[in-house]
Amino acid sequence: MQASGAVTKVLLCLLFTFTFAASILYWDIASRPSPQGNCICLSAKSTFLPAQPRNFVLQVVDHYPQRLVEAVAVPDIENSSIFSVYYATLYNRIAASCGPTCDDSVTPESVALEKWPFAFVRRNVNCPGLFLESSFDAPAWRWPPPQLKSLPSYWQQAYTMQGRFPLLEGRFFTQRYSGGSALESVWTRELIQSMVEQALLKTLPGNYGNSETNCILSALDVLNRQEKVRGKRWAVVGSENPWAEACLLAAGAQHITTIEYGRITSLDERVATFRPSEFNQRAMHPDFEPFDGVLTFSSVEHSGLGRYGDELNPWGDIIAIQRMWCVTKPGGVLVIGVMMGDGIEGNAHRMYGPQRYPHLTANWEPLFAGCGEQQVFAFSRCDPSANGSKDSL
Repeated sequence: MQASGAVTKVLLCLLFTFTFAASILYWDIASRPSPQGNCICLSAKSTFLPAQPRNFVLQVVDHYPQRLVEAVAVPDIENSSIFSVYYATLYNRIAASCGPTCDDSVTPESVALEKWPFAFVRRNVNCPGLFLESSFDAPAWRWPPPQLKSLPSYWQQAYTMQGRFPLLEGRFFTQRYSGGSALESVWTRELIQSMVEQALLKTLPGNYGNSETNCILSALDVLNRQEKVRGKRWAVVGSENPWAEACLLAAGAQHITTIEYGRITSLDERVATFRPSEFNQRAMHPDFEPFDGVLTFSSVEHSGLGRYGDELNPWGDIIAIQRMWCVTKPGGVLVIGVMMGDGIEGNAHRMYGPQRYPHLTANWEPLFAGCGEQQVFAFSRCDPSANGSKDSL
């Protein structure tokens, strides 16, 4: 009897410990500021949740108009555990705050542009919601991150656009920049200028080889004929060292703002650097001046995979590009290069083909296709206001 009583006490102790830990995890993410206050939300018009959710109940916000609607249950994640509480909460918060931006059911339009390989998507964007949601930029709570194939099915469905392309076997990386420092954490004027001079000579290797760098320079040359680069203010999304910034400066850009997970100190007045959370505060300021253009190369395909210490987010790449749409002038341009072919390789990177690419570049109208293994494409910011977008911050 004494042994039985001891076992009962142990079991009760374990149950209490689990309940306490789960509560802490739930409130850890639930207490982060959100556009709706401190509620955990799910878009009522989304199809993100499984058909038979169960477990605890969270509030739901309909983003289409924004109003509180009925509560629904949040699904259990793989055998109940403290991780199930955290990742269920995180998933629903991301889906709600992203709202129409993450709606992959929008039907793409055909593009009447020679040699353009993808369709085009227009969709609603709630710009304030994309910048107010802190969980989009939070460092990963769990490190190393879980592999995507270990996540519950509805996470995997969100990552693959409801199974339209596969989660492939691939390399698993743990390079924790988010909350830390970038690969090259101090950018001196001398460092940047040396790269500018190489770019002018078309000898800059960049991070991906001279031929890839020259494809970016060629695209910037084309845009300069349209007066889109020289003397303009540009942003760079994702930059371990300032080779992309050097390309823009070589093309005559006046000033560059770099947004990168890792902390960077720029000692060159031509380049300002921000981590995402810092930039979000700046973008929300009433005196913020939108950019003339955005350059990103081999960067956004990593967003939300956890590789660089960022929190998991099935729509991290789409959110990153739509945020830049929000802070770019009407008629401004996007130059982007990413891995080609629909799929996700481990947590190394996404790849983009007919399924994902149109949604990645929604509301950016195709201009021209360039060259490169990570092929460079140029877009112009278009106005989808007919669809009801909140086209300002």
